Order: sequence, then structure tokens, then C-alpha cells
Amino acid sequence: MTSIHASTTASTLSAKSPHAEEAIIAIKPQYHNLLRNFGNPVELANYAIESYLVTKILKYIEECKAEIKKHEAKFGCSYEEFYGRITSRNGKEPAFILQLEKEHPTYEDDFMTWGAFHRELEKWNDEMKKILAS
Repeated sequence: MTSIHASTTASTLSAKSPHAEEAIIAIKPQYHNLLRNFGNPVELANYAIESYLVTKILKYIEECKAEIKKHEAKFGCSYEEFYGRITSRNGKEPAFILQLEKEHPTYEDDFMTWGAFHRELEKWNDEMKKILAS
């Protein structure tokens, strides 16, 4: 395998981020030689990695959205509304909580899972923004 330094364009990276780190990526020699036909192997490798990350992140975003929609359908409201109704943020709604306990005895677990999907969605949206801004 051939190693290429991802920091070959360090001056470009340093201009974008003062904390640019050097990374070494091993590329099979036949790929490295082929990549040269299409441009700078380092730039092409970074483009491939970025494309891969965007694809994976979009998949995670869609999975989070699907899970959030399942919870919204199950409880008939958004996470924010649900949160407000079961916490002291807007004053607990005892009748709502009693109904939840009756119809959905595991609503607290569902609430925790629902919140985790919201946090994951926020995290992956932030990561996507970082990639698109670079």
C-alpha cells in the first residue's frame, strides 16, 4: 500500500482551521496510480471521504426522523409538546399523565428514547452543517 499524507494541502487546511491535523491514509498502489489520472489523489481521497460521510449522516438523519415520527404518531403530539405536558416546564398535566400511565405504561421509557432520537438528530444535523460549511 502507498501512504499519502492528507496534509499535503496543509496550507489550505491551516487557513480553514488552526487545528488542522495531519493524517496518513493508506491507498492501494493501483488506486493511487488511477487517482492521478483524475487529479490530486489527496483531494480526491478527501472528496470520497466527504461523500461517504454525507451519505452515512443522511441515513442517520432519516432514521432519527422516522423514529421521531413513530413516537409522534404513538402519542399524538410533538416531543416538545409531550415534554411540556409531563414536566413542570409548563406545569404538569395530571390528567394527561394518568391517561398515559393507563394507555402507555412504559411512556417514561418511550420519552427517554424519543429524547435520545431528538438529540441524535440535532447532533447529525450539526455534523452535516460542519461538512457543508468546509
